[in-house]
Amino acid sequence: VIGLPFNQGWTIPAATIGNATGGALVVGNPTTYLSLQHSSIFTPALITSTDASGYAAGDMLLLGTNIGMAKNATVVPNTAARLSVSSDLDYGIYATTSKTVNLLSPLFVSGIKGEYNYAGGSVDGVGVYGQAITTAANYGYGGFFRGNYMGIRSYATSNGGYGVRGEAITSGASSNYAIYGLATSSSVSNYGLYGSASSGTAYGVFGTASGGVTNYGVYCNGNGAYTGTWALVSDQRFKQNIQPLTGALGLVMQLGTYTYDMRRDEYPYMNFAEGRQFGFIAQEVEGIIPELVEVGKHPINQNPEGRGKTDDGMLEYKGMDYISMIPILTKAIQEQQGIIQDLQKQNEELKKRLDAVEGKTQN
Repeated sequence: VIGLPFNQGWTIPAATIGNATGGALVVGNPTTYLSLQHSSIFTPALITSTDASGYAAGDMLLLGTNIGMAKNATVVPNTAARLSVSSDLDYGIYATTSKTVNLLSPLFVSGIKGEYNYAGGSVDGVGVYGQAITTAANYGYGGFFRGNYMGIRSYATSNGGYGVRGEAITSGASSNYAIYGLATSSSVSNYGLYGSASSGTAYGVFGTASGGVTNYGVYCNGNGAYTGTWALVSDQRFKQNIQPLTGALGLVMQLGTYTYDMRRDEYPYMNFAEGRQFGFIAQEVEGIIPELVEVGKHPINQNPEGRGKTDDGMLEYKGMDYISMIPILTKAIQEQQGIIQDLQKQNEELKKRLDAVEGKTQN
């Protein structure tokens, strides 16, 4: 009764149509299964006993070239794939497993496993390749992962490998994000990006930037904090044109120092610190020690979830290198201390002269 849907309660009869050499439709056999056979194109077969390949009795093995699965015959299988599935439903392929995890081996149970094996040379194979291309720009996820513990976990097994590598390369007006992290919860701590490293020379997070008009290896939009030390490279082998610093006290005496509040309401996207602040005014310092002042850039109303929304531009501002102020202040203190010592020496001499005059007067 070919054409009726299954699970209707009818019994599959034993029958063979065609021949097993050129092509055959086998309906029913001692193990009751449906088989489509062709000698060189498509051969599904039911495994009746465990063999050396690891297949067990009851497994289905498909042998052939390219196999296409589609709703209608207008969809042509992808000739670069052994299996092509075209669907107008929610999922092209839906795979699930109910196997219990063996805590010893393997560590993971996978709904889908993709594997690339090639022993021919240095080739970047892809275990799983996901692509989502839509007619509307800035829509589509190449991969979407959800897990109760981790949405995605990846690791590299070779030296110099990348657990995760992200690339964003466009020529449009929007900003690019190779990796974008977002974490929100009202009851726990949230980490947009968490990096950890151990053994050898370990970098929890390593950022580098070069070749741009303005370069930031790390840019913090908001407060920054650390529990260890913050070291600035100061090795002599990296330096040239080394000269003693002079005249620091005269420079420091020209600097104005202030207390102030940041204009948080006017620039909410800058995430300025709250409360009273202490510091200098960059425009004033630039006229005295211009080497300490540099132009910074901050994105205005940056919105990574804006789906291609062009940026509102970059806000240029005057920034100041407070760390480099330390040696200037140090030298100013040294120069001031030199003046104090000279005054002390002069005072001692004047005291001796005064004592001598008083001694003569008393005599």
